[in-house]
Amino acid sequence: MVAATEREVATGVSLGREHGLPVDEPIVVGDRTNLLVHLRPSPVVARVARLFAAERGAATVEAQVALSRHAVAHGAPVAAPADELPPGPHERDGLLITFWRWYDHDEARKLSNHDIGRSLRDVHDALASYRGGLAHYARADELRSVLDRLERAGEDVAVLRRGLEEVQATQLGGQPVHGDAHPGNVLRTPAGVRWTDFEAACIAPREYDLAALLWMDISRPERPPVAAEVIAGYGDHDREMLELMLPAYGIFNAVWTVELVRRMPSRRGIEVRDHRVGWWRRRYGLDAQAREM
Repeated sequence: MVAATEREVATGVSLGREHGLPVDEPIVVGDRTNLLVHLRPSPVVARVARLFAAERGAATVEAQVALSRHAVAHGAPVAAPADELPPGPHERDGLLITFWRWYDHDEARKLSNHDIGRSLRDVHDALASYRGGLAHYARADELRSVLDRLERAGEDVAVLRRGLEEVQATQLGGQPVHGDAHPGNVLRTPAGVRWTDFEAACIAPREYDLAALLWMDISRPERPPVAAEVIAGYGDHDREMLELMLPAYGIFNAVWTVELVRRMPSRRGIEVRDHRVGWWRRRYGLDAQAREM
């Protein structure tokens, strides 16, 4: 994954101190597509936007803050923007930085999958009244741009282009949703679930977020499956719509997985990439064709 840089950490710390935060022991708590720095002892996390912000711009980061603030105000279990200073986004030295409330998160803390599903419905109920601008889930321009870049880099993306065309053929309306609603974006706090990381938020049927859960079970078979229990906790939904949304989320996730692995290669990342692209190859019978040749 991306290594934390001294410049990113120093910029987050500097901005915090400029707004009066005591920052004596900053510690990196996340170092992937974004850098997360706990500005200890302040109960604040600085989030330095990386990959997606570069593709989508500052407006998406601003929407993430606004959407999260709206959800919290409407009682949803969502990680809140910081109150101790303006949450941003702040632009400094070419970086986009936002500030968030610190939560005692422990990945080993046991939470009921049923409760996670129930909490996701609460998030959807709260977001239904949000009126800010968000992208449509199909993300045609964004994904085509990424595919073009991958192709120029020598990647074979023909099957993903076909998948994008399939998703583009049926574009449905909806409401604001999380956009990347898998358990990795759940903070496990002593008080229960807190959903975080709304940078992929979009307009979609609610079932789009349920499809993200299914996709993670399908594309990460080495992990214990959770989708069935989480979806049961979520409750009523349209099963046919869920089937339609699985490729819609799947193409978004697969395209960005290929791009992430291109930029941040790792053995495990390559395995995940191949499994996710392989799902699309199997969907179109391309693996069977290759075996016959």
